[in-house]
Amino acid sequence: MLPEGVTLGILASVLYTSFLLGLADEFLSSLQAANIAARGYKTVNMLKKLGVTPTVRDDDGSTAGLVRALHSFSFEGKHVALQLHGDPAPKLIDFLSNQKAQFKEILPYQHIPPKAEVMEQLINELTSGKVDAVNFTSAPQARFLFSFAKEHGQADHIRELFESSVVAVAVGKVTAAALKEEGVDRIVIPDQERMGSAIVALEHYYQQRD
Repeated sequence: MLPEGVTLGILASVLYTSFLLGLADEFLSSLQAANIAARGYKTVNMLKKLGVTPTVRDDDGSTAGLVRALHSFSFEGKHVALQLHGDPAPKLIDFLSNQKAQFKEILPYQHIPPKAEVMEQLINELTSGKVDAVNFTSAPQARFLFSFAKEHGQADHIRELFESSVVAVAVGKVTAAALKEEGVDRIVIPDQERMGSAIVALEHYYQQRD
């Protein structure tokens, strides 16, 4: 059973702020005393640098993988600080709600959609055949694209393009899940969730296709 003080994730900015406030030692002590659940290799690596070993971590880099790992623990009546990276986590929130946990969502920053002219340019280049592949580096990018496309009656056309002439590349499983939620099924996903690996995976995709 995880006691009170479960923290999901951590941002370097929080640590930096604690240094500015002269609370770095207290902050690190609190982290080391709490049970940490972490998703993603970047979060785990950052925690290791701070001398913190997560009690729970995902098995595949996704929120669904983190939820699977959390099923082994009871959260009823527990207090959970849920630090998000500017994107909603409905599966995790549903899990904590069903577990009757008392949780607080923390959003240190938010993703802002691109300007309309930028989205228009991308849509025009996609529909005119000027783009062969789109590399999505975060889940919000997929949602922003299709939200804009829906507003302009282009969503179905964009989905068709991704299933035919345009290749969708996702930097990782979370981004790929967002694309699948929008109806995109043909997605190139690297084994390692890194930008360079995504480009290499796209190259391999074209080589195998040719």
